[in-house]
Amino acid sequence: MQLSALARGILIALGLVWVLVEVRQSRVVRADASRADRGSREVVVLAIGAGLVAAVAVARWVPSAALPPSAVVGWIGCGLVAFGIVLRIWSIRTLGRYFTFTVQTSGDQPVITAGPYRVVRHPGYTGLLLLSVGIGLLLANWLAVVVVTAAATGGLSYRIRIEERELLRDLGPAYREYAATRKRLIPFIW
Repeated sequence: MQLSALARGILIALGLVWVLVEVRQSRVVRADASRADRGSREVVVLAIGAGLVAAVAVARWVPSAALPPSAVVGWIGCGLVAFGIVLRIWSIRTLGRYFTFTVQTSGDQPVITAGPYRVVRHPGYTGLLLLSVGIGLLLANWLAVVVVTAAATGGLSYRIRIEERELLRDLGPAYREYAATRKRLIPFIW
């Protein structure tokens, strides 16, 4: 699917900002926190990476699953990628020093309920999921959308189980109350 020069420029600029934020954030380590990642960082990276590679392969090798040529599908994909990046960056900034790439928690850590955390418990992961769906749409193939979304959801589901177990352990009733009033990734659904 061909995107306009404007859409490509917007995606490239957002992508560069996102990469810079992710690289900077990847260096954050909380010396005061306990680590209980259980390999979930690697699972997420592998799942999303493999999902993207598989989606590109599916788009190329299964042309019968191609979406009808439409600028609307391209703009929706572009919009989802952009919104996913913005949501991910907003989540990182809202959590500040508590946002780390490995699962790290501490008993003195507050439950953050501001910004996107007012709506869902893991908005940074929602951003990654939106990015994945958007890229699938940009490949203009419904099977590619399914493949990349399923892979991202699988990796993120594992990560969320690990992370929530640690948050419940260290933040206790405060996190339990927060979790009872918000869905994990998708408002009103899951």
